[in-house]
Amino acid sequence: MPSEMEFDVVIAMDCLEHFENWPAVLAVLERHIHNGGVLFSNNGILDDMHHAEHYPCKPKAFVAKCVELDLMPVTEISYIKRQQEV
Repeated sequence: MPSEMEFDVVIAMDCLEHFENWPAVLAVLERHIHNGGVLFSNNGILDDMHHAEHYPCKPKAFVAKCVELDLMPVTEISYIKRQQEV
């Protein structure tokens, strides 16, 4: 994906737990969300280690990483990218 592409909405449902380095993937997604845009992801409520293809992605760690990236929780599955000061 070209680095300059930005989106109003990014949907990452049932996918980040499939990446060993999900925090890095989340950071890439964040870079492609417009300020004020929304990320939809259920990793803040999903804690499913029953499938061999899932890597550990604990809900608290996921929400903490979102906040670190200025993706502020709105609901259990939606995070809004805080407006950056220019």
